[in-house]
Amino acid sequence: MSLLRIARTAALFRTDSLTLGADAQPGGAIYTLESTNGGLISFGGGVVLYDEQNHVTGAVGIAGATVEADQIIALAAAGRA
Repeated sequence: MSLLRIARTAALFRTDSLTLGADAQPGGAIYTLESTNGGLISFGGGVVLYDEQNHVTGAVGIAGATVEADQIIALAAAGRA
């Protein structure tokens, strides 16, 4: 799994990858998301970065632990913990 793909997913959709996960399940509105745009990730670890005006400026991707731990670490890295 690529950290870049996790961060890229969050940045492209301007939402955390964990949020996309529910709709990317079989039967969901964006099922097969992972096979688009060169490969995306729809589980925790991709977190959007915001500036002082609440505009999306990028994203951070964390992977290597459990999905829950990756999400916690990513939120902390983004200053959203």
